[in-house]
Amino acid sequence: MNRLWIGAIAGAVASAVACGTAAAQVAKYVDAQGVTHYVGSEAQIPEQFRGHAAPAGLPTGHDAPSSDVRQDRRDLRQDTREIREDRRDVARDTRGIRQDRREMGQDARDVERDRRDITRDRRDVTQERGKLQQDLKAGNTQAVTADRQELRSDRQALGADRRDLRQDQRDVSRDRGDLHRDVRARREDRRDLRRDVINRRQDRRDLRHDRRAER
Repeated sequence: MNRLWIGAIAGAVASAVACGTAAAQVAKYVDAQGVTHYVGSEAQIPEQFRGHAAPAGLPTGHDAPSSDVRQDRRDLRQDTREIREDRRDVARDTRGIRQDRREMGQDARDVERDRRDITRDRRDVTQERGKLQQDLKAGNTQAVTADRQELRSDRQALGADRRDLRQDQRDVSRDRGDLHRDVRARREDRRDLRRDVINRRQDRRDLRHDRRAER
């Protein structure tokens, strides 16, 4: 009878030692996409990720799981802060895009107005030239002097409108560049947001895993 009890106890001890050894071999690593994987032994970790591997926090002792849980909670808080920041960045980029589009619309209207002004100034210059030629033929000296002043004024207006057109065209190009930059920035911020959401989801899984391990 005593031999049976001794054999049973020895078997239980051996089983406990084997289970403890297996649990101690469990490890985790994070791949290139930031996803955490749990494996049964370090040998199962891909070579390129072994340098960043760590114990999985399974119940090999009481302190390690508690430390893992605290770290998981810190990671979750950090992920939440980063998600809030990413959302603020996306909102700011969206406001910038709306502003760029409004400015581009205004610049386009300014360009159209400048072109109309240039057309009108050219017509005025042509009319003044015709009037000047008529007054020259008629020998009307006073009218010729007035026509030349009007012609000079029309040419100055034409030059000013041409300068305005060039400036407004530069504004259109600048605002278009701002729009492209803001669109790229929003695209990048949205990628950051998606990545941080995935990281938070993974950290929540890690927290649940470590809590179960702690129990």
